Amino acid sequence: DRHFLDSLQVIDFIDKNQKTLVDLGSGAGFPGLVLAIGLKDRKISKKIKLIEKSPKKVIFLKNLINELNLN
Repeated sequence: DRHFLDSLQVIDFIDKNQKTLVDLGSGAGFPGLVLAIGLKDRKISKKIKLIEKSPKKVIFLKNLINELNLN
């Protein structure tokens, strides 16, 4: 729960004028995927780029993005 809440606490400070957000070193998707879910829930259109070096983590992230129908 703590990691989800930590990720979401910045959502109100995201510049609404920017079309893209970048999560460098995405790992398990914190905070990028959590923010994508929160923004989608608030109907805020924003592209979030997840940048990850580990092929294993990239596969995990791609599968989760597809399952959750995220941009």
